[in-house]
Amino acid sequence: MTSAVLKELVVPYVAEVDRTPTMLKVLAWSERLVEIIHHLLEKEAHLKDEVAVL
Repeated sequence: MTSAVLKELVVPYVAEVDRTPTMLKVLAWSERLVEIIHHLLEKEAHLKDEVAVL
């Protein structure tokens, strides 16, 4: 993923009126997935740098 795509990878705002218990769980789950994806992309970039050195 490019940095432009990465910047778009955010959990969207949900209006207070639409925040049901189920929606809150989905939002929390989505936020965690975004964190994991960010971490994996950073790790991938680091590994690519290490391979380039070899």
